[in-house]
Amino acid sequence: MLSIDVGEGGEWPHIFEKIKKAEVLLIGTPVWLGERSSIATKVIKRIYAASSFTNEKGQFLYYNNIGGTVVTGNEVHPI
Repeated sequence: MLSIDVGEGGEWPHIFEKIKKAEVLLIGTPVWLGERSSIATKVIKRIYAASSFTNEKGQFLYYNNIGGTVVTGNEVHPI
């Protein structure tokens, strides 16, 4: 069974409760050398890890909610 509890004293269980209550979740991140931040990556992986959880109606936890990411950058790559 998957667990969102990643250790004693972590903030993630509290943050995850807020995510579960949200109707829309927007994750913003800086881009460095074409990659999103390590914090954004960690959040996305932890959200994905809970995607098989179900709510009190037996529906997948994220059923009828909206999520998305937008990553933009202005790096110039020489030819």
